[in-house]
Amino acid sequence: MKKKILILTVILGTLFLSCKKEKNNPNNSINTTGQCVTIYGYTSKDVTNASTGITDTTDWRLDDNWTQCERDLFGGTNYNTACIFDDTLLSNPSGYPNPTTNLFHFDIGRHIISSDTNLINSIIHHDSTITVDLLVLNQRNQQVGFIHSNKNAVKLISFSLNLMDSTTADTIFRIYYKLTDLNNCVRTGHGDIVRH
Repeated sequence: MKKKILILTVILGTLFLSCKKEKNNPNNSINTTGQCVTIYGYTSKDVTNASTGITDTTDWRLDDNWTQCERDLFGGTNYNTACIFDDTLLSNPSGYPNPTTNLFHFDIGRHIISSDTNLINSIIHHDSTITVDLLVLNQRNQQVGFIHSNKNAVKLISFSLNLMDSTTADTIFRIYYKLTDLNNCVRTGHGDIVRH
């Protein structure tokens, strides 16, 4: 009888821990642990940047509190976040399409769209007062890409995941982004990308 109670206790304990782990990971089918961070979940977007249902609330924000390991990915310096970020057009970043087969867009600006009824296309103005540094890690926490965008660059950055990482077994990536204004005030964040 004692043996049956012991076995039952072990089974129930294992099930409890499994359910608890599943509950903490909203998209538990995509999960990897590396040196700095555990990558899990993503926010799904279509090719027009419209939400398609799955949301990871930790992705695509400007208020990450990076660990020293994450700061060291960018050299570990200049993390002045106790400041007022001076950029009138900045909004939360977004990444799309997600999932993607290859091409990915990272957009950091709130856009002012001005259109003329005589024009077919609208003009999108991006703020150009911040510097953007993007670092792309694969699911093994290996850096596969780094992009530096100076203060005069357009703030829609597109890149090929396949050119950065041709290993087809790598299916989830993390983008870390560091935005710096003219006064060296910094905002940091991350977003996860799924590649099919």
